[in-house]
Amino acid sequence: MNPTADRYEAEALVHQLKDKGYTAALVQTAKGNTKQYRVRIGQYGSAAEAAAAAKRLQRDGLQGAVPASTD
Repeated sequence: MNPTADRYEAEALVHQLKDKGYTAALVQTAKGNTKQYRVRIGQYGSAAEAAAAAKRLQRDGLQGAVPASTD
């Protein structure tokens, strides 16, 4: 998902995703002196699994999501 400077927004998204059955985690990064938060969705075993998850995310109304794969 796109990074945000709002930790609470990112945490809310993690909880929303988990409630829908996704594996999600909050990742903190820094850009200059600014903290940013990114939501990581899953860790799929292949690009095909990640693509299927992306379609499911779109059906669930989460546009712009890019699930992580190990490929």
